[in-house]
Amino acid sequence: MKHDPRHIRRYLDGELAPDQANIFRAHLAECATCRQQLAALELLDARLHELDRAAPSFSIAAQVRAQISHLPPPRRAAHGQLATALAMALAGALAIAATFEAFLQSAVDLYALLGQVQTWSLGLLSGNRLGSLDFSYTAGAPLTLVVGLALICTASLLLLRQSLAEPLEF
Repeated sequence: MKHDPRHIRRYLDGELAPDQANIFRAHLAECATCRQQLAALELLDARLHELDRAAPSFSIAAQVRAQISHLPPPRRAAHGQLATALAMALAGALAIAATFEAFLQSAVDLYALLGQVQTWSLGLLSGNRLGSLDFSYTAGAPLTLVVGLALICTASLLLLRQSLAEPLEF
C-alpha cells in the first residue's frame, strides 16, 4: 500500500469502506510511517476540538452601520452619467433619423419601381415592347431599420439598468 495521506485522513474520519478499513489497519500494523502520521493527525484533531468555538455575532451589521453612519455620503459623478445619457439619447435620435430617412427613401424607390413595373407590364400586355426596366432597388433600408432599433433598445436597457443601480444626483 502507498503512503497516501488521504487514506489516513479518510480512515481517521471513518470514510473508508469496512474492507478498506481492514486492509488499512493491517498496513498500519506493518508501517511505522503511517502510524506516526495517524498519531499526528489524531493529536491535531484532539487539539482542534479543545478550541473554543466562536459564537456568531448577530450584531455585526448594526456595529458596521453605527461606525459608518457619521461619514458623509459619497459624491457621485452625476455629470459623467448625465453626459453619457445625453450622448446615448443623441446617438439614438441620429439613428432614428437615419433609419427613417432610409426607410422613406426605400418607400419612394419602391413606389417608383412599382410605377415602372406597371408601365412595363401594360406595354407587354398591349404588345408594345418598351425595353427593360431601368431601376435598381436597394434592400438595405429594412436592415438599417432593424439594426438601428436594436441599438436604440440596447442603449435604453443599459441606461435603465444603470439608473436603477445608481440614481442620478444633481
